Amino acid sequence: MVNPDQLGTVEELRAELHKANALVLRLSISAHDLNALLGGITQCLAPVITAHLAGEADGTKAALDELVARHVVQKGAPAGGMH
Repeated sequence: MVNPDQLGTVEELRAELHKANALVLRLSISAHDLNALLGGITQCLAPVITAHLAGEADGTKAALDELVARHVVQKGAPAGGMH
């Protein structure tokens, strides 16, 4: 961040504005990507949560099994089991 009171010329102001615009663009893209990721996670977990809230133990397990089958890759047995 730059102190605007320390900018002495239009060229300096313009250069800092370009930097700020580039930062805003990068942050917007990052926020969009994170929002899409969160939406995907929510969509994956929704069947598990729905079955759990309905008190359906078998449905919860089935939804978890489906989630694991689609999205989990185990690369060797975890030491001491999973936590």
